[in-house]
Amino acid sequence: MKLISKLISLLFFHLAISFSVEGQTLRYFEIKTTCYDGINNTWQDSSFIAATSNQVLIDSIYADFARPIALKYHVGGKIEYGNGGYNHNGSHWFLWHYIENQWGIGQGGSIEVQDACPTNVDACVSCFIKVDGYQPWSGYVAREVLISEDKVYLLKKNYSIYPNPVNEKLRIQIDDNNISEIIIYDIASRKLIELKFYNQITINTESLLKGIYIYELRNNDVIIAKDKIIKE
Repeated sequence: MKLISKLISLLFFHLAISFSVEGQTLRYFEIKTTCYDGINNTWQDSSFIAATSNQVLIDSIYADFARPIALKYHVGGKIEYGNGGYNHNGSHWFLWHYIENQWGIGQGGSIEVQDACPTNVDACVSCFIKVDGYQPWSGYVAREVLISEDKVYLLKKNYSIYPNPVNEKLRIQIDDNNISEIIIYDIASRKLIELKFYNQITINTESLLKGIYIYELRNNDVIIAKDKIIKE
């Protein structure tokens, strides 16, 4: 029965994984879990980072962003030793990472031996390699993030952007006394809005069609955040 469950689970995740094209740029995604609730476990278990250049998977991830958390697809795939230069949560660097383009999202359930919190995988990386993958039951892709050339996670918390979803006005505030810049792209990475501001700005978004957009926030010419905006 366990073998059948495993085959079904792997089948679902295989549907979200396709052959990658050599030379494509890796993109990085933060995967959230409910392992950490502010009381139990450790804060390191709240998220980890995975990378892919698979455009089919990337498109599936962005479609999944529009779903409520309870209906988001699960994450799963094969792992290997080492953080890959990017898999970490804050100051904690994990001892493993998903193999690029060998992980995906899907509706399939996880089998018990493949489910765990991220630090549990740290404790026995070989265990999850032996069972052919890591599929956290509570894991879902929360956002796309940026990794600098020296592999530093750049997502910062010293800014706010609201409301999101947005209808007519988008407000941005950053706690830094320097000139900042907001750039908004459509899902095809076409630049639609580019504005510089000091501390805060309000943007009229009435001209944007309903859908998902990407914003990039820069401060001191450094990209500090990249995430999605939903236009209602």
